[in-house]
Amino acid sequence: MLTLSKVFSLQKLAASQHLDVLALTETHLTEHNLDLVNEVTSKWRLIIIPSPLRRHSQQEKGGIALILKEHIYATPRDNNINDETEQIYSWTLSSDTCNENTCVTITYISPVVTSDTLQKIHNHIQNSRRMTGANIILGDFNSYLGNMKYEPHLNVAEQGIWGPISGDPSPSHTPSRVSSNQNANTREKWFKNLLTSSELVVLNGREHNIAPYKTFPYTHFQKLQESSTTLTSETIIDYALTNKRV
Repeated sequence: MLTLSKVFSLQKLAASQHLDVLALTETHLTEHNLDLVNEVTSKWRLIIIPSPLRRHSQQEKGGIALILKEHIYATPRDNNINDETEQIYSWTLSSDTCNENTCVTITYISPVVTSDTLQKIHNHIQNSRRMTGANIILGDFNSYLGNMKYEPHLNVAEQGIWGPISGDPSPSHTPSRVSSNQNANTREKWFKNLLTSSELVVLNGREHNIAPYKTFPYTHFQKLQESSTTLTSETIIDYALTNKRV
């Protein structure tokens, strides 16, 4: 769960990396934790979208938040979604020192999300990307890209600019067993279709992003038990996306 001490640690991280905005998912904060907003100081502001309590469980999942410098204004956009299988919120970010606005969308998609809700998410992102200026979409999509090396809408010249995706296609970084989960397959197909129809580009896990660090920047680590063997899954299910033409 996101705590005040973790917020302070994130502020230090942002300061060291010269960041003005941080997007968070899986905060596990509910409406009972909103007082945390008033405790954040040091020229930062915290915006919390509480995690909805699931009907069949007392455990909170999801929860998203935005940490930003106090000189940046965040105006909520319309048609945001907050239910027990999906959260997606968009803000228009602006400041007195920047002439162009930026649309930031944060999402958390549950592994048990339905096809109908995925369509709502698709519509929300389609509407958000129509604004002028930069459009950044961040979050836990709980989706794999499989062996996709480039987004289908990129031409040869654009492929050279963006570089290949070197995340899930690597055998050492994808799950060690083929998923038989129909919902996982549905989310994968939906995510690929979203990239194509909205002309979005994946920012994390690309080859040129990995090289300086010499390690794969996976966002999901899991140990899987098969008979007497423990298999390790290291892969990307959280993504940073942007529109192809900013």
